[in-house]
Amino acid sequence: MHIIGFLRATKLTFVKKQPEAGDVYTFFFSPAQPLKHIAGQHGLFVLPGLRGLHIFSLSSAPEERYVSLTTHVRPQSRYKRFLAGLQPGDHLTLWGPVLDFIFQKNATDYIFVAQGIGITPFRSLLVHASDAKLPVSTTLIHVDSSSHLFQELTHQLASRAYYPADADAFTKLVGETLTPRALYYLSGSPKFVRATKRTLRSLGVKRSHTRSDSFLGY
Repeated sequence: MHIIGFLRATKLTFVKKQPEAGDVYTFFFSPAQPLKHIAGQHGLFVLPGLRGLHIFSLSSAPEERYVSLTTHVRPQSRYKRFLAGLQPGDHLTLWGPVLDFIFQKNATDYIFVAQGIGITPFRSLLVHASDAKLPVSTTLIHVDSSSHLFQELTHQLASRAYYPADADAFTKLVGETLTPRALYYLSGSPKFVRATKRTLRSLGVKRSHTRSDSFLGY
């Protein structure tokens, strides 16, 4: 893990929010200084007046103008209520970004497996791979029973993209796209990540070939 990221704070200024689907919104921020951001990482956000840190995967790529996060806005969460009430010019602090959910040196074959809002770090990775012209092959499997966030963009940027709507179709696709040499990146609820890891183990994928980003409080 990139531990040094925990020691780095960046002041963010809220710019705008954009509705995506249902109660999902993307929030855009302008950093006070260039963010040392590696595609696929998450940030630890300090919200004024609220105790503690809140973790969000960044949906933006390093090449993009604004830092963005994409999340459900649910009234029972004080953090989400705070985000929903942001006005242009409001400030908050980002510590990081951190986590090794990033492209690896000398690896070229990736299978991205996402559930629902777990697509956000893959948006970052795919935009970066395109903008930086990385020599990588990316297969995306995004399972969601309702809407597939960023489907138009991810379908355009991934080498191959699949959008199953149920567990059976998802499991079938995982088996059909199995590539022994690939690195498997898993993002979604903790339950989804654990279950997908078990499926991959049963198919012979090595533990060293998987990385995960569990969305706590999914």
